[in-house]
Amino acid sequence: MNVEETNTLADERIFAKLNESPFFQTYRKAFSDATGMSLEIVPADDEVRIGREAAACSHQSDFCQKLNQAEGGCGKCQHAQRVLKRESSEKTSTRTCFAGMRESLIPIRSGDRTFAYLSTGEVFTEEPGALPEELEEAFDDLHFSAKEKKALENSWRSERVMTKDQYEGTI
Repeated sequence: MNVEETNTLADERIFAKLNESPFFQTYRKAFSDATGMSLEIVPADDEVRIGREAAACSHQSDFCQKLNQAEGGCGKCQHAQRVLKRESSEKTSTRTCFAGMRESLIPIRSGDRTFAYLSTGEVFTEEPGALPEELEEAFDDLHFSAKEKKALENSWRSERVMTKDQYEGTI
């Protein structure tokens, strides 16, 4: 077994213990009760198997989960997640995705390695306006019917809105 495989196995064990710990479960509930946002732990390494349907592909918002239920998921979302992970390897990073929603990753480190992230967000920091062109393209790329697109747009419009100051204070 090489060093990379050993690190991956260790990361899986640490990840599972942390994610299932009573302390984190209490913290997650308190965070959600206080902010109205969910909080998840996601692995830094895509090779780490985390169960529970890969934590719903790390998407917490109702809209994002629905968008990514299509076979293969949304490529634009997957790209945004990869970019955010790259930016967050050593410090907390926040991005606004192509759908206009903010998401943040906070690195969890063991020594000099980031093995997981606290993930939260997928909220608006301003009221949604017109449907972004990139979001319409994602709907088309995923071959949603007109009825499905309308339901997704309604879901998108009903996502949580916080002020930028509220969001940044939460992070």
